[in-house]
Amino acid sequence: MLRISLLAAATLAVAFPAMAQDAVDDLFANPPAVQERAPPPPPAPAEARPVQPAPSGVAVVDKPAYDPETEETQRLNAAVEAYNQSVRQTNASAQAEYEQGLRDHQAWVERLEAEHQAEQAAYEAEVVRRQREHETSLAAWRRRVEACQRGVISECDPSTIR
Repeated sequence: MLRISLLAAATLAVAFPAMAQDAVDDLFANPPAVQERAPPPPPAPAEARPVQPAPSGVAVVDKPAYDPETEETQRLNAAVEAYNQSVRQTNASAQAEYEQGLRDHQAWVERLEAEHQAEQAAYEAEVVRRQREHETSLAAWRRRVEACQRGVISECDPSTIR
């Protein structure tokens, strides 16, 4: 894996988000060795200078000198924030899609459960109907057998008469 600085990784985030993410992951997983440095010397005390009055008509402004690194840092921070915002939006839409999938699945399961219950009720009704039909046929058969045994030939099965 190519090792690059955090600044370069942030720069890549705009053009190549996947590559930038790999580089950032690598940077944090394998930080560069820290070289021990001597602490910087304390700053020298500032000399007290008398304040010069501003020339008439000119306002005094405490404006720092132009620093190109500040501009570059702000540009990179904006690029990183834009990338982070796109990741947040992607994550939010993926989360919404996942939750919709869960709702769809739950509705599908409930529909299948309702269909199963309807089929089970129809099956049980058919079983009861067939049991009643069987009991009715059996009762009629027993009446015919009893009548045949009492001698009523018309109720006898012709194949059983000898």
